[in-house]
Amino acid sequence: MRLKRFLQWGYRIGAMLLCLMSLTACFGQSAARQTVTVMLTGNAIQSSLTAFDINAAYEFVVTNKGPDVSEFLIMPPLSYTQHLAESQLGTVSLASLLSIASGATKTLDFTFTHSAVMHYSTGMDMRGFEFASHLPGQYEAGMRLSISLVPGQ
Repeated sequence: MRLKRFLQWGYRIGAMLLCLMSLTACFGQSAARQTVTVMLTGNAIQSSLTAFDINAAYEFVVTNKGPDVSEFLIMPPLSYTQHLAESQLGTVSLASLLSIASGATKTLDFTFTHSAVMHYSTGMDMRGFEFASHLPGQYEAGMRLSISLVPGQ
């Protein structure tokens, strides 16, 4: 009688563990990264996408078509960075690719996480984020592009 009861519970526990492992496998798989093509031209930043979902994975393929070395920074709103010296801007960027030589291409895998975005947002206002290069003279020459962040589904 005890053996029968033990086996019944054993089967139940085994079935529950199997279900949990199946759920973990389903939720553990990451969605495919969306590729975003970015061009740095020396006086502008162009991107194939300017609206990004929170918690979605992106692969940024950044090509410097400009004549000088450049950088690619994903920056919080200007209200958080306007008081900083140029040398400090990299410390508040959400992500960066530094020293991109003229003609070179670099990639960056990045996910806009809710916690990182909300750190720089006022309430649910997620406007003001941008792609930028803050190397001397580049931001002023137009090396910036406003982006929108959309709450995830």
